[in-house]
Amino acid sequence: MKVIWSDFAIRMIKDIHFYHKENVSIIIANKIKKDIFSTTKQLLKHPFSGSEEKVLKKLNQNHRYLVNGNYKIIYKPIKEGLLITDVFDTRQNPDKTNIQNR
Repeated sequence: MKVIWSDFAIRMIKDIHFYHKENVSIIIANKIKKDIFSTTKQLLKHPFSGSEEKVLKKLNQNHRYLVNGNYKIIYKPIKEGLLITDVFDTRQNPDKTNIQNR
């Protein structure tokens, strides 16, 4: 099983890292980024280990998610493997996951 990151999900990781680097510390920013990437490694052996993402169920694309700290890592199966589509801060309004750009 191959894990692929969408451009959007990569941009969210960069935004999360930048925010914490600027507002907390580079050490915390690096740890959060490392922890998010580490969490996704479980998908290599257990691709459907995450829970079903109910907010995106209406898209009928079998979105699932993993949680690491305050971050929800949203992914879906595609022909090439698993696509990480978003890294979402769970302290935000969950309806934001339905926004067109996400």
